[in-house]
Amino acid sequence: PKGRKDPRKVLFMAKQTESKPSEFQLVTQFFRKTLKDRGISYRDFARKLDISESGLKKILNGDDTSYQRLSQMARALNMRLSE
Repeated sequence: PKGRKDPRKVLFMAKQTESKPSEFQLVTQFFRKTLKDRGISYRDFARKLDISESGLKKILNGDDTSYQRLSQMARALNMRLSE
């Protein structure tokens, strides 16, 4: 029928998306690894950013956020975001 997507194509597109993380996902993975490597808890880092721990977890688990927030997170770890 017209307007319906081929389920095989949708599944293929989903697998392609899963296998190649977005830049945002790479950045949040980097933040999670850095926090773990430095022994910084999500609760302590969230306090430093003046956001809730659940808000930080949402960001780190893929909820969209602003460049400003990511930049603030980098500065809190004495780092900077660059292109």
